Amino acid sequence: MNSLLEYMLKVSAFYAAAYIFYWLVLSRLTNYKSNRFYLLFTALFAFIIPLVRLDFFIAPQTITNSAFINHIPAFNITGIEYVPAENSINFSTVLLLIFITGTIICLTRFVIQLLSFKKVTANAKPISCLFNIKLYHLEVDIMPFSFGRSVYVNQTSHSASELDDIIKHESEFTIRTILITISITTTTRL
Repeated sequence: MNSLLEYMLKVSAFYAAAYIFYWLVLSRLTNYKSNRFYLLFTALFAFIIPLVRLDFFIAPQTITNSAFINHIPAFNITGIEYVPAENSINFSTVLLLIFITGTIICLTRFVIQLLSFKKVTANAKPISCLFNIKLYHLEVDIMPFSFGRSVYVNQTSHSASELDDIIKHESEFTIRTILITISITTTTRL
């Protein structure tokens, strides 16, 4: 139980550090592809890094030969012991409850966002399909966004040139991936 709690705390600490770095440095940048890769890789590394043992890479240090440590007086205090009462709170239980509460809050927020996405896209009308990327029109006044291989826009809010730029921006990564896949399959056939 303690090792699971320690692992969860390490994962949470890594997520916190990665998010703080993202918020301070990367959130203001407009290179969205790099930001996406950073967020994906930190999500992966958050579960791997706590499993890495540092004692494989760092030799253990001994401090018994240190002159400074040998001059520190040692106090032998006996007779005073702290025995926790029966109704005292266990620190690991409190940390586990905080972790579970945070998980429930994040899961609830995720479910609300999924329901909101379903509600917004339920009335989406298909416009076209190019390179397996579907373009949908939304009647609500919303910022254009993409999800998977679908791009959602409000045609009435934008001019034709703006729509062209939006579609290029939202589908650039997917089109590039498709073109790379097509070029790889054609070169392997030759």
